[in-house]
Amino acid sequence: IDDAKQGMFMLSTFDLVENPIDENGRPAKGVNPIRVKTIVDKFRSGLAKAPQFYIYKNQADLQRRNPTLYQQAVGSRPQGDFDTARASGFAFDGKVLVFTDRIPTEKYMRLLLAHESIGHFGMRALLPASKFDALMDYVYENNMAVRRAADSKLASSTDLGARREAVEEYMAKYAE
Repeated sequence: IDDAKQGMFMLSTFDLVENPIDENGRPAKGVNPIRVKTIVDKFRSGLAKAPQFYIYKNQADLQRRNPTLYQQAVGSRPQGDFDTARASGFAFDGKVLVFTDRIPTEKYMRLLLAHESIGHFGMRALLPASKFDALMDYVYENNMAVRRAADSKLASSTDLGARREAVEEYMAKYAE
């Protein structure tokens, strides 16, 4: 899962390979949206504090079925790339959007839920924004493995927000 974040949200994409395979080595056919809802409901029931989950096929389906939520999601993405991102999950303001068209397997779905809900929502629920940012800075400055991983994502960017994003992403992967 490759992520891009700005402020209080996370947009997750997965590497769309030409021929994804399932856990049994067969071609992945995706996960039925009804099954996705069952997986989400079971996952949510195991959390003491959970974000709100919304399930749609993709961004166009979200826009058609829930224009208000769609506008909130678009507005939380200042890069203006919400519609074009090949996202499987999107977390912002205590909400997690799941796009079923991009869920190749149930295993992937579970990893996505852990990544978005525990890795991003969970970490941010524990600390106010200023302390969270300070923690990301501290981890970057004091953990060489995290620094190397973050720097490799940043290329030549010197943007502090992008650096914090890369550190958060590295840490969120442990939730998977």
